[in-house]
Amino acid sequence: MNQSYVSNIIKYFRECYKADTRTFVLNNYLANKVGKRFIFEGEDEFLSGHIRQFPIGELYGQQVESELMLYQKEKELFAFSIFITGLEEGIKDAKHKVCAPLFIHPVQIIKEKGFYYAVPEFGKSFINVNFISKLIDEKEDEFYEELSAAFLPGEVDFAMMGELKRILEKYLTGFDGGELLNFPALYNEKALKKYLNLNLLKRQTGFKALPAVGLGIIKKSTQTRGVLNELAFLAQLNDGFSSTLNALLRDQWKRRKNVNNSKKSGRLNESQESIIASARRNLVTQVTGPPGTGKSFAIASLAIDFMSVGKSVLISAKTNEAVNVIADKIRHDFDLESVMIRAGKRDYKKNLKTYLKDELSAVRKIKSFAEINASVRASEKKLDTASELVERLTKAIDKQLVNEYHWSGYLAEKGHDVNWFQNLKVKYIKWRHSLGEPYWKLVEQFFEAVGKLEIAYKGYLFH
Repeated sequence: MNQSYVSNIIKYFRECYKADTRTFVLNNYLANKVGKRFIFEGEDEFLSGHIRQFPIGELYGQQVESELMLYQKEKELFAFSIFITGLEEGIKDAKHKVCAPLFIHPVQIIKEKGFYYAVPEFGKSFINVNFISKLIDEKEDEFYEELSAAFLPGEVDFAMMGELKRILEKYLTGFDGGELLNFPALYNEKALKKYLNLNLLKRQTGFKALPAVGLGIIKKSTQTRGVLNELAFLAQLNDGFSSTLNALLRDQWKRRKNVNNSKKSGRLNESQESIIASARRNLVTQVTGPPGTGKSFAIASLAIDFMSVGKSVLISAKTNEAVNVIADKIRHDFDLESVMIRAGKRDYKKNLKTYLKDELSAVRKIKSFAEINASVRASEKKLDTASELVERLTKAIDKQLVNEYHWSGYLAEKGHDVNWFQNLKVKYIKWRHSLGEPYWKLVEQFFEAVGKLEIAYKGYLFH
């Protein structure tokens, strides 16, 4: 399978990420957030698709082209259509003016024979979900499904605008879409500002929809900008992908080689053990689960497991807090801080320098090969002995629980029976029970054994 396969997957991920508009927020087109505004006037030729390239004037075209070229990774040009006006509740009952577009359309600027044109990409249009969702009381999925089916940018006519009015008034409480029936006439900037007059808005009930179309430059979301730029760079590569990307996107079904470690830490549940086993076999293992289910401890255990066979492990996460949680698990639950370097902190270089100095100074104290082998065998023997003890105590505790559950029910039912044979049997059961280790004692021994197992495991790691 060639490298273009990976490149195509990355391109697909980027398009999916661009299509996910949950981070897009625009409540007021006329606010400072939108730069280089340009509002169409007169009869509509944009939404109807009568003209595919809209002349925008040389000065405006030059300004937009220059800004997008200068901030190509931070800003982008959109067209906005069908504006919702009204007052929105803010913090502490404060009200804010709203002039939010219902639809957003990506736009490209082109230059032909010295003239500038705006070219909409209607196939990539999307709804201003973050604003509209605040106006919907119920049946949100039905609203978006009906809206997407009824309103087709690039093909809009008077009948379609009437259907849009019906849908908005059906799902949005107190909504007035009457102005949409003025389409194909478009409201200019002066008309939009008229409907944002504060005195008029205070008398207005709910929100209004106005037929208007405008261009503008906005900053890309800080939550998506870095990801999109990185994906765009990777998509341009035809080869030279990192081993991690190849493993994730191309070789995920391949098995891992030479990672065979049957040693257990003694503190993993069945699900965590399966995670470790999968990571030993496969190049890629995905772990999901709600908070508090032991994912962080499993990751820390996985890191220790790979270090125990001589592998280096890099742990990264979306936030510093997530990395700190894993680091704390290794530091406190395994008491293995000396094997870890926490990057990203101010004292990182100092700690790394100290760590390397200590490692290099230890070179002079290296034992012979025979001594190392003997040390490894001794550590393995201690680890196997501790593992067997933990396993034996686990079975004893399980058996004790089953017996106590069974005989406690019997004693509760027959303990006061006047039958002499039953009384004799009860006394026999109590006598037999007294001969064995009490449950609390087994639990105490179990935790002592787990402690010994952890010590043996650390000895095995640092033989």
